[in-house]
Amino acid sequence: MAEKQRRKTYPRIPAKNWWDLRRKFVQSPPQQVTADYLQSVLNVEVGAAKNLLSPLKVIGLIDENGKTTDLANDWRSDDHYPDACKTLVDEIYPSELRDALPGPKPNRDKVVKWFMRNVGTGEAAAKQMAGFYLLLCEADPAIQDQKLESGRSAAPKSKATKPKQDRAIQSNQVSKRAAAPHSQPDVTSGPDVAHLPSVHIDIQIHIAADASAEQIDQVFASMANHLYGK
Repeated sequence: MAEKQRRKTYPRIPAKNWWDLRRKFVQSPPQQVTADYLQSVLNVEVGAAKNLLSPLKVIGLIDENGKTTDLANDWRSDDHYPDACKTLVDEIYPSELRDALPGPKPNRDKVVKWFMRNVGTGEAAAKQMAGFYLLLCEADPAIQDQKLESGRSAAPKSKATKPKQDRAIQSNQVSKRAAAPHSQPDVTSGPDVAHLPSVHIDIQIHIAADASAEQIDQVFASMANHLYGK
């Protein structure tokens, strides 16, 4: 008998599914909850929808035929939601758990360990069971709207970030070639004027990839000053 009790399982309903389903119940109670209904309102795959049917029946929100119960009517009401959660906690969980780790905010780690120890399950499954127990213990319908707002604020936002480019590529991009003016001797006359050579200077600047805009401006300002006298 003790072994049978130790191996007993407990409901595992994700908080998102819980609140999304309750939101639909508040809007319009369904005549019958089926896997197809859960697929539609929760936007889940057929396997996940079928897996939710059993715990919904176990906790008593729907009967064996999928019809909603009186408890479901209390559950969808903000005024009666705390009482509905207390009823579920008292009916589903043994007094050993309720007395040792009562609501509204029992220690999560201790609750997880209790399920691991008394159900004989792994940590992942124990965390799921503990999560639902904590949800019922909190018994606060306002969390439904908080979760909705949290989901909206968590929407991905584009971030204007400048990727760090390869040093050689960036240096090549900012490399500038400054041509100095032709340096010519001061000649005004003479037969050899056309044969005097001109001087052409090419200057290539390589700037570090991590140089700031101010540093780059200073480099070219200095060049202009020395080469053009500006």
